[in-house]
Amino acid sequence: MKSLQLEIVKNHSLYIKVAKQLRKLIESNETRHGERFPSERELAEQLGVSRPRVREAMIALELTG
Repeated sequence: MKSLQLEIVKNHSLYIKVAKQLRKLIESNETRHGERFPSERELAEQLGVSRPRVREAMIALELTG
């Protein structure tokens, strides 16, 4: 799986930026069916954000489908 990086967009909450990046990862089909998604800790380290921001992003994605 390729490494993740946040693109800088002004006026967006950090968790929204993280959610957009996670959605791109999901939609890119870079992960194989049945492959484990990286843990919160792994995602936080790769993106350079805190685990609570990753958690907020995952909740936002879950709520928006």
